Amino acid sequence: MQIKIIKTGDTRPWTEHKARNIGVRNSRGEYLLMIDVDYILPKETIEKALRFTGQRMAIKRRFAVLDKNADVMDDPATLAKWGLKDRWIRKGEVGGHRSQFLMRKDLFWGMGGYNERLDGKWRRTGGAGEKFWRKWQRLEKRGKVRMDNDKLNMFMFPTGKFCDSERNVFCGLNQCEN
Repeated sequence: MQIKIIKTGDTRPWTEHKARNIGVRNSRGEYLLMIDVDYILPKETIEKALRFTGQRMAIKRRFAVLDKNADVMDDPATLAKWGLKDRWIRKGEVGGHRSQFLMRKDLFWGMGGYNERLDGKWRRTGGAGEKFWRKWQRLEKRGKVRMDNDKLNMFMFPTGKFCDSERNVFCGLNQCEN
């Protein structure tokens, strides 16, 4: 696998739409695997993604930490030690994220890609994936596209400790309210 770093040249903050579109334009494969840099994909997810032949598959986010040997630790005791609250430990996952998916590149462009006019300011809701996801749902209702129900897994990690604010269960120490 080759990794290429491409800068957007845009000095505004929060230009994820533009960055993702540039990444897609520079990709060479038939499929796109969209994830944020602060997630880790387990080997099983990568293998499953390489075998995927559908249109789109969601990616389920699960909580974990890395131990000193860089092993993924997602057992309840370790998560509690890192500050994840019991209700999230019982749930075991955050669920999907609208900007994290595996999909065919032709479908991505067929839907228009991400709307770069939304770049330049942070939004609590309605980021890169929100409008794109709504387009997908409309097309799915009309029978034009199909989401594969067999989800991939990825792990999200704390930058300090887990916290339990209303909107963000997963944030750095400087963002925690407790």
